[in-house]
Amino acid sequence: MKSGTCPKCGQKDVYGDLNTPHGISVDRMAVPRINTILLVCGSCGYLEFYVETEEDLSKVQSKFRRVEG
Repeated sequence: MKSGTCPKCGQKDVYGDLNTPHGISVDRMAVPRINTILLVCGSCGYLEFYVETEEDLSKVQSKFRRVEG
C-alpha cells in the first residue's frame, strides 16, 4: 500500500492519514504507545497500519513474539 497500490484488489486508490499518529495498545498487555501510519484502499476498504519510527518498531519487537511461517 505504501506504493499507492492496494495489495488486495490492485487498485491505485489508496488514501493515507500521514500527519496524524494513530496510537495502538493491546488490552492487558504492557505495550507502550506505538505511533502508526494508516493507509486505506478507497476501492475495497482494505487497510494497513505501519509503525512510524524505528524506536516504535523496536518496542514491538521486544514485546511481541515473532510469527514463524
